[in-house]
Amino acid sequence: MLKKSSKGRLTWDYIRDRHSEVIEEFKTLRNWDEVKSAIPESETLGDYSLLALEAIAAVIRELRIERSFLSERIENLNRKLEELGTSHRELSYSVDKRLKELEARISELEQRTLFLEGVEAIVPRMNELEEKLDRLPAELFKRVEETYGKKADEHLRKLVEERVEELREELKREVLGVSVDLAKALRELQEHYEKLVEENVRLRGLAKENDKLRKKLVERERELEELKKRLAMFQEMAKRVDALSEKIGKYEERLKEIRAIEKELVALTGAKDALSAIEVIKSDFIPKSKFEKTLNEIRSLLAEAESLKEENERLRRENEKLKEALKTLLQERLGETSDSDTSVENDES
Repeated sequence: MLKKSSKGRLTWDYIRDRHSEVIEEFKTLRNWDEVKSAIPESETLGDYSLLALEAIAAVIRELRIERSFLSERIENLNRKLEELGTSHRELSYSVDKRLKELEARISELEQRTLFLEGVEAIVPRMNELEEKLDRLPAELFKRVEETYGKKADEHLRKLVEERVEELREELKREVLGVSVDLAKALRELQEHYEKLVEENVRLRGLAKENDKLRKKLVERERELEELKKRLAMFQEMAKRVDALSEKIGKYEERLKEIRAIEKELVALTGAKDALSAIEVIKSDFIPKSKFEKTLNEIRSLLAEAESLKEENERLRRENEKLKEALKTLLQERLGETSDSDTSVENDES
């Protein structure tokens, strides 16, 4: 509360000369022009409570604007985080699907490779049989020729020729089939390799984009840290408001005591108010020498009671407004924090 100077009534010039730091703080308000408009009326009334109320209202408006700005920032950040989480999930699903396709192709290639290895193992075996047939001793043929004669030789030659021809035809079919399958497998393998190269290039581009998104996420986390600091500041203000509420309670108790004294004085003296009762007591009941100290104390208590009454009302209004603002901000922040945690858990799952 501003106090009057000893030279006379409180004026704006006196405040500017003696309390310039208060005026400098006033000028930092956004609505300083509106607050300043209350100065002439305060000068006329000789009471600067109106100016103080205007300043308090300006501070409350600034707090409300700041709260609205912070709420909007938090909503934007949550929306961008949700979009980032959705994009990340879609990218993860696409990569998993592509990996499964690649695993299936690799399994097919492994089966074809096993088939080719089996063919490669059969061909040397057939060559070995042909070499063994070539190395049969000539005596065997002579004995057969001598024993069975030309008919047996003709019959055997026909059988051998037929069997060799069948083996050749079968070998040709198998070799041609393997060649066709091998060429087809090589062509598919080349196409698959080209697709893998293209997919690798695309995945590199997605990795770069993912790095950019990660940097944006770090920036958003920094902004959230700043918002948490501001929230801690508001919580500290809430503690101060609670301390003021406790102080107001003590003031109210003292004010009740003073009012009880006023009623007792009025009842004892039959005066219309406490000041008149004091004058009656001063003139009729108590000598002046003994009454001066008590009178000064009572006047001081009455002045203090009036001052406390005004401060009580002012602090009560400020307390209610700050409590409502902090309650709303904390509820919004807690709701947004729970939503953000839920989205993060979904992304991790």
